[in-house]
Amino acid sequence: MPIPNRLILFLLVLLGVAWSACLVLSGLVALASAGRAAPFGPLLFWAGVAGIAAGNFVFMEVVADRLVHPRRRRVLDAFELLMGGAMLVAVVMMSASWLAETS
Repeated sequence: MPIPNRLILFLLVLLGVAWSACLVLSGLVALASAGRAAPFGPLLFWAGVAGIAAGNFVFMEVVADRLVHPRRRRVLDAFELLMGGAMLVAVVMMSASWLAETS
């Protein structure tokens, strides 16, 4: 009995959402514990930023690219640029906050 394409798409999207959520949540945990772990603070900070960025990338590549029709690529490209810019602003703000806290 063949598996329907919609079921495969649903399972791939569900897997992508779970994977990206795990990456983002682990990045947030690393960022939250960066201030309390004195010797590993910078390492945890950048691991948290990398985890959040990786979660954003996985979500965009695995979920958004599968759900958006190729004729609407301009909308998806604009959304990906907007989210990338938001991530860059968030990283700059977190870096400034972390540097102000450690100084």
